[in-house]
Amino acid sequence: MKRVITVLGVLIIALLLVNCTKKKVRLEPPVNLRLENKILYWDVVPKATSYEIHINSDMYTVETNYFDISFLDEGDYEIRVKATASGYLSSYFSSVFYYKNTVILTIPSNLKIQDNKLVWDYIQYATSYTVKIADRTYDTEQNLFDLSFLEENKFYAISVRANYQNKSSDYSEVIEYHTFFNTYKNIKKDFNRNSTDDLFIEFEDTITVSIIKNKNEEVVNESNYSVSDSTLTFLNSYLVDLDYGIYKYILDSDKGIIMLEIKITDNRNPYLKSDERVVFSNEDLVFEFELYGGVIEQLTVSVDANFTNDDYKIEGNNLIIYREFIESVFAKDSQRKQIIFSYLLRKDNSIVVGYIFVIRE
Repeated sequence: MKRVITVLGVLIIALLLVNCTKKKVRLEPPVNLRLENKILYWDVVPKATSYEIHINSDMYTVETNYFDISFLDEGDYEIRVKATASGYLSSYFSSVFYYKNTVILTIPSNLKIQDNKLVWDYIQYATSYTVKIADRTYDTEQNLFDLSFLEENKFYAISVRANYQNKSSDYSEVIEYHTFFNTYKNIKKDFNRNSTDDLFIEFEDTITVSIIKNKNEEVVNESNYSVSDSTLTFLNSYLVDLDYGIYKYILDSDKGIIMLEIKITDNRNPYLKSDERVVFSNEDLVFEFELYGGVIEQLTVSVDANFTNDDYKIEGNNLIIYREFIESVFAKDSQRKQIIFSYLLRKDNSIVVGYIFVIRE
């Protein structure tokens, strides 16, 4: 029995010695290190389950055969990679990959105002930003800047640049910002297109107008108006070219926002420009009116006929009577020599009544 135990012991020791003398396989070192868009790649190492990336004195571990190095600051770097796996000896280091990172700052973009704060897109590598407002500059470490300190009722040209150490990007495109938040006046004025005078708007105090926009946010050219002390003057040459109706403007002034409404009107009464007597020649009849901002409100006919809106059309200053209606009236009564139409024109509180005579050919 003792002899059997001795034999087993010898066998176990022999097996252990065999296992201890069996060598682990070493992984192949990574090769073909290359850089694409600041991503470091290398060829996959067979059996490897992870990789160690040594950049100067820092080490990073990944399970893929690539590593994003875009976080590196500006400078010179030596990069080595080794492959690792459980049950295998780690590979030797790859050949050194030399990398010089030069920081290129992009120009800040997408500038916009949110709740009195200027914001823009984050710029990679930027450690600070310089905000330029008019001829003054302000530094900030964030991609936002509070504008609430700016003086009210003024316009400001704003741009931003990104900074890193001793270098800076170019300034962004300029955006316009204003601090016109309070309404100073609401003004309504009438302008008579029959007048040769300019339109004068008087204020109690001396005023400075920075810009005038219409309701479509279109800027009114400064050649169309002038400001002197407490008077704003719209030139006649500008206003007479506007059609009849109401025009709304927003004026940004040093006193605040001025809401201006100008009604283009005319003190002349509307009238028929075309000849009131016309010979029917089997065609639609077109009559032109000068309405001065008024309307053709009503059209009736003297004959006993069913005259409806389908028998005529009003297009701006023109009245069109369709030939089919006139043909039907003359066909119904071969002895009829003419058809008399009555029209009513209205402009504000003025009413004009007139007649059109359509004569059989």
